[in-house]
Amino acid sequence: MHGTPQRKTVVRLVFAAVVVTGVLEYYLSTRFGEPYPSFRMPGFAGARGYEAGKVRLRRLEIVFVTADGEAVPVSQRDLLSDFPTSYHDVIAQSFLSPLPEKTEASLDQSSRKGIGHRLFPGLHTGVLDRTSADQVASLRSWLLRRAHTLVPGREVERVEFHWYDDTFHNNSGQFASQRRPAGVFSVRLTGERQ
Repeated sequence: MHGTPQRKTVVRLVFAAVVVTGVLEYYLSTRFGEPYPSFRMPGFAGARGYEAGKVRLRRLEIVFVTADGEAVPVSQRDLLSDFPTSYHDVIAQSFLSPLPEKTEASLDQSSRKGIGHRLFPGLHTGVLDRTSADQVASLRSWLLRRAHTLVPGREVERVEFHWYDDTFHNNSGQFASQRRPAGVFSVRLTGERQ
């Protein structure tokens, strides 16, 4: 019934390897974020979207502003149709959201240290270098192509990304909503460079 001593040793080594891997993965996930794939289930911490009987959402409205001043609304789905739908929110939040209050230089310095940057040096480059000349030129070029597709035959002067924090709640059977501006990110497509 019992296995050979060699088999018992292999089972014990596999068990020890799983335990060591679990401890190492826990340390790395607390330091650098949850890896994928992972031996552990994700934390499912959520984004605190539902709290105190209210649902909170961050929403994006995109406006192409033409040379004659007309604002042409475009949906996030239409703007980002080049990419799979599952990436739309991540792309919008990473590259089309208002710039942070911190200076890009301080983000750049603090985020490029450690083992994570050494193993994957380009992982967060697009997010960290949003104001670099190459990134701005790339975004502008892509938005110009999208403008030609989505607003054909019209000169688009700039694209504005208006972010809002929307709150919804049910108050004794009455549905109510509230909208608060969360910032604007604008990209000029014609004229003077940003």
